[in-house]
Amino acid sequence: MTKNFERPPCAMSSTIRARPNAATTHRLAIQRRRARRSVAFNSRASRHPQVPLEPIGDDVLHHLLTAAHAAPSVGLSQPWRFIVVRSEETKAAMHAIAQRERLVQAAFFPDRSTAFLS
Repeated sequence: MTKNFERPPCAMSSTIRARPNAATTHRLAIQRRRARRSVAFNSRASRHPQVPLEPIGDDVLHHLLTAAHAAPSVGLSQPWRFIVVRSEETKAAMHAIAQRERLVQAAFFPDRSTAFLS
């Protein structure tokens, strides 16, 4: 004599979220890889970046820093640190220090110092 056994409802059933199926997960992974590859191959360093004259809003800054912290790195070490500087005096002092250091470094490249300093 075999009786049918009904499993009682799980007490935690309301907290369990439905997981996306494997095809959706795979498709999202491919899209993320393509986006990363596009950024990696289409981005270029700039010696003279365009800096906005008006301050960046806190919400935009938060999104930028969140994305930067999530960027891939060797061994997921993410060795970078970010400092937000809002003081114009501090920005001017940092600019002066950077300019002075550029002159010091240009001395190490006498044949290319003009190009280095441009």
